[in-house]
Amino acid sequence: MDTDPVSFKEFDHYLRDLERINVLTLASRPTLLWLKRAPADFPAERPISVRDVGRGGGGMLRQLRKWARGKNLKLDLTGVGVNPWSTRSAAESTPLEMSIRFETADRLARMDPLWTDFIVSSSFTQHLGDADLVKTCSVTSCLISS
Repeated sequence: MDTDPVSFKEFDHYLRDLERINVLTLASRPTLLWLKRAPADFPAERPISVRDVGRGGGGMLRQLRKWARGKNLKLDLTGVGVNPWSTRSAAESTPLEMSIRFETADRLARMDPLWTDFIVSSSFTQHLGDADLVKTCSVTSCLISS
């Protein structure tokens, strides 16, 4: 998807279809179940920072925002991806009041654990070669489940 010669409109449509599939398959459930245990470890007066690496169209971050509002949690949400079109698509699909930042950057260069409380990455590792997968896991202490 990142290398096929398509228009932005087709690319955006693809990301929106992918988000519908993720909703239907409950793709955000493991992340939400994992993250719901975390707030007790953080002071209520400061937001919990979450960085979504390889965020695609931003659907996971929108799900996290909706979930957090229902729990009255403060989250500082940022999505990072390498494709400027996915950044544009994510921003255009996200209401401003959700206060989610989307960045275009090398996802591996921006994974310094000191910048964030949690790094999440869902349905992403299939895009990585072996060396980048090892680097990703060493930086994030990740648990990979299929």
